[in-house]
Amino acid sequence: MDEPTSSLDPKLAQAVLKLVEKLRASLNLTVIAVSHDYKLMKKIATRALLLSRGELIREGTIQSLEQTHAFEQAGLLTEGEDDEA
Repeated sequence: MDEPTSSLDPKLAQAVLKLVEKLRASLNLTVIAVSHDYKLMKKIATRALLLSRGELIREGTIQSLEQTHAFEQAGLLTEGEDDEA
């Protein structure tokens, strides 16, 4: 999925994410999503690949990337922004 909720209002975005999760779980699927939205990725992802100019700069679990401040280094959020998620 490429930016799966970028143009949706919050209510519809939640419905889409719930549907994707339901399908993922019931069919034992792997879902690959591309997004610039850190808060979205934090909600739906277990692992992430961080790219910069088409190059892989980091990969790991969301938790490990948060602990190393990889999201800030990649310019996906500013200091303290993750506290709001």
